Amino acid sequence: MVQQTIIIFAGTQGFVDDLPVREIRAFEGELFQFMETVRNPLVQRLIRDKALNEETRAQLADAIREFKEKYRAERAGEAEKAETK
Repeated sequence: MVQQTIIIFAGTQGFVDDLPVREIRAFEGELFQFMETVRNPLVQRLIRDKALNEETRAQLADAIREFKEKYRAERAGEAEKAETK
């Protein structure tokens, strides 16, 4: 249930709007992994509270921004490696 909350939030807040459709599944899977490892206290709060208050929304948005920055950097690195082969 928390994974659905995270991806629906990411989608409705525009975090995936600029991603190619073919990347959405990978983005989603990696986002969940990031949230469970790096932002686990936030995930636990979502599980416990079963609601998104203003503070939780802000923290979730920050977490997704942080992840997306990392995701894009990794993709750029992979593309660069592929071009040099």
